[in-house]
Amino acid sequence: NPVSRAARATALFLAIIAAPLVATGCLENPFATTKIDTGDARVDPIPAFDPVAGSPTGTVPLGLGGTRDGLLYIPASYDPAVPTPLVVLLHGAGSDAAAMLGTHTAIADTLGVILLGIDSRAYTWDAILARFSLDPPFISSALAETARRYSIDRGRVGLSGFSDGASYALALGRANGDIFRTVVAHSPGTTFAVRAVGRPAFYI
Repeated sequence: NPVSRAARATALFLAIIAAPLVATGCLENPFATTKIDTGDARVDPIPAFDPVAGSPTGTVPLGLGGTRDGLLYIPASYDPAVPTPLVVLLHGAGSDAAAMLGTHTAIADTLGVILLGIDSRAYTWDAILARFSLDPPFISSALAETARRYSIDRGRVGLSGFSDGASYALALGRANGDIFRTVVAHSPGTTFAVRAVGRPAFYI
């Protein structure tokens, strides 16, 4: 199962996220001066934690509405008094958040990491079909909803994707390196013209 193999490989990445990063890498953006309009790949900064009493652990629906939404996985060790690392998971074409989440929960339990699996608005991510449009705002909303309910360590937020999700993660990581400090891409197939922001570390 390629997704399972991706999950095992992600263990190294999650281990890095679970500990404070002491250095970052940089992937040069070959499209920095390209005039192609591919839309806006920026997501909003993660807001401050607004505690919600009794936020559950385990697998939790994101609850933003619609048939395509997302899932959170909160390890049993979660303590709202302690900011917790977060990894955002992006699925491959024709898949969904549940498929990605299911292969990563054991790792999350071991390392004490919150997972946020997000469904693309269509059967795959917008820039792969046309341009950045609907998915970055939804990812912003998903991050804000996660931070509303759980205490997130904003200095240890990572992004991981498989196949189309890997291609999308590379683009989002370059465009939002001030938010996603580490990016892992399993089997990416393409890249996109985005303006690079920040200096995240990449594992491909």
